[in-house]
Amino acid sequence: MQRVLGNHRPAAVAKASAFGMVSSSCSYAASAMAKSLFQKGADLVSSMVFMVASTNLVIELGIVMLILLGWQFTVGEFVGGPIMIVLLALLGG
Repeated sequence: MQRVLGNHRPAAVAKASAFGMVSSSCSYAASAMAKSLFQKGADLVSSMVFMVASTNLVIELGIVMLILLGWQFTVGEFVGGPIMIVLLALLGG
């Protein structure tokens, strides 16, 4: 964990985002996983990026939003999520 997410450089933030994107969209699971990542040696910012990505960039949630709410909400999710991640990485580092 230290090797993959041990800092908050762009590569580690991108990996944390990708891992979060393919993980569960449950916010309780995301916060527990972020805590576990941090305890195992991941950087705090990378752990938080994982948590934000796993609650805001989940593909299946985007599909459900597209079906139930429309494309505008789906675009908002996939545009707003990376903006939040970039702000977190810049302000947290």
